[in-house]
Amino acid sequence: SGIIAHAERVKDKKQQYYQAYEKINDWRTELQLGTISDEDRAALTQWMAYISQVKKMELPAIKTEAEFNAIKWPEQPQ
Repeated sequence: SGIIAHAERVKDKKQQYYQAYEKINDWRTELQLGTISDEDRAALTQWMAYISQVKKMELPAIKTEAEFNAIKWPEQPQ
């Protein structure tokens, strides 16, 4: 049903969001301590942009599996 599909979509969004936060947690601490490398600072910036994109995603109610499968998630940084 549409309600179940919408719930799955919201769950996927939250999972994408939390995975990204797990990825950047150490870098944020290093940034606050002033010990972050230039490479990690650049990666942190990319991941923060990704998180912002995920947060901005509108997730309307989905009525079909095809609509659910058509979700265009932002590409995760490498």
